[in-house]
Amino acid sequence: MPRIVLTADEVYCDLCNKHVPLNPAPMVGSYVLCLDCLEKVEPGWRKQITPLLETIWRDQMASMASE
Repeated sequence: MPRIVLTADEVYCDLCNKHVPLNPAPMVGSYVLCLDCLEKVEPGWRKQITPLLETIWRDQMASMASE
């Protein structure tokens, strides 16, 4: 079976395998999560990050959507 090698820019959610374009990627424990899964696993996540980080993530998501 061929081995798949990811680049440093390729990050995927450990629960649903969706591409996570955020840097730094959201993590719970040692698991990277997309924002949809993060909301399910940790509903109060917004209280645990700075407003600046949330702004950075929103800008990154908007940039990805426009590409």
